[in-house]
Amino acid sequence: MEANSSPPESDAQVKEKPERGMSNNGHRIRKKVIVSFGSTVQKKECSEALLLAGIRIKTFSSRTKYLVADSVTDSYYRRAIALGIFVVNEDFLQRCEKSESSTDIAELAESCRLPRFAGLTITFLGFNDETIEDHARTVEENGGQVTTTTSDATHLIVAPGLRPPASCHGKNLVTMEWFRESLDLGWCANEACFVHTWEEPTPRRRHTNSILRFQKRRRAESSAKKYKRYQLCLELFKTEINCLKACDFLVRVSASAYGSADC
Repeated sequence: MEANSSPPESDAQVKEKPERGMSNNGHRIRKKVIVSFGSTVQKKECSEALLLAGIRIKTFSSRTKYLVADSVTDSYYRRAIALGIFVVNEDFLQRCEKSESSTDIAELAESCRLPRFAGLTITFLGFNDETIEDHARTVEENGGQVTTTTSDATHLIVAPGLRPPASCHGKNLVTMEWFRESLDLGWCANEACFVHTWEEPTPRRRHTNSILRFQKRRRAESSAKKYKRYQLCLELFKTEINCLKACDFLVRVSASAYGSADC
C-alpha cells in the first residue's frame, strides 16, 4: 500500500455525505428557476419550500422564466409575451411548495397558465343574442367575465360599422378579430392592433373626407398586417431559442460523456 494513500472512510462517514444533487435534509435540489411578480399580485418572500423546489424570486427581467400575474392588464404582461416568458396565476407558487421532487415545474406552469381573458370584463355591442351567448361562454371559460352594461366593461367588442355610445369613451373598443386572434394565439392579443373604427355620415361632395377615411382604413389594415408579421417573427424567434437550447443540451451531454471516458 502506498504511503500517501488515505485511510478508508467508515460507514458512518459515507452515510453522512449527501448524494450529488441532494440537500443535507435529503431533498433533491432542482435546477434554479427565476420567477417574477407582476403588478397585479402582492409580492411575497421566497419560502424554504420554494427554495428546495428551485424557485428564486427576482425582479422582472429577460432572465425571468415565469411571470406571476392576476390579470392580462398587468404592466409586465405585454413584455413577458414579447420575450416568450410564460405567464402563470398565483396558484403556481402554492403548487410548487406542495410538489414532490419528481414533479416537473414546466407541467405545473402549464396547468397554472394565466387565462387569455383573465381580469377582463367584456361586453358585445351590435351582435345578435345567439352570437353573444356563444362568445360569452368562451370568455368565461378563458378567465373573463361578460356584462351587458358598457359602464362596467373593460373591453367592448363592437360589430362592424356600429358607432358605440358616448359613454364608451376611454374604454377598449375592439373588433371581433381581437377576440378571435386571442383564441388563436393562446394569450390576450394587443388591443392597439384591433381598434374599432366607424365612419361618420358625411355628404358625398366632400371628397377630402373620403380620402381621409380611406387613409385611416389603410392605416388600420396596415397595423393588423404588421401585428401578424410580428407574431410570425415571435414564433420563429421561439423556435430558434428552442433549437439553441437543444444544441446546448447536446453539447453538455457530449462533454459529460467524454469527461466520464477520460476519468
